[in-house]
Amino acid sequence: MYDLKIIAIDHIKDQSYLTKVQDYLLRLRPYARIDIQELKAESFSVRNQDKAQQTEGQKLITALSKYTPDQVYLLREVGQRFDSVQFASWLQKKRDTVVLVIAGTLGFDQGVIKKYPQSISLSALTFPHELARLI
Repeated sequence: MYDLKIIAIDHIKDQSYLTKVQDYLLRLRPYARIDIQELKAESFSVRNQDKAQQTEGQKLITALSKYTPDQVYLLREVGQRFDSVQFASWLQKKRDTVVLVIAGTLGFDQGVIKKYPQSISLSALTFPHELARLI
């Protein structure tokens, strides 16, 4: 059984996404233990985007502090790509909890990327964080 932790900035606001995510989690229950931790997104305007991104980055670094960097994978548009079979095989080889991290609207702060350089790419496209969680 896989042991996954998903840490995401913000919660799912759209009920249709939430329903689909909950359904998918139920389907995965026989194969994986999945724990989701949502961190509050920072409100921002054009003038304070950098500050909001840094604050969200600090929240992520704090939440990730109990994991080793080799357990943490940022979900980004760049990074290692898998098909479904490859991803399942990769997960099966992992002994420890795998932590998947989803950024908020502003993306990852550079401090997070430097501290946790491993990335998985769902696609070369950029997705809204709610859709990334469903994928």
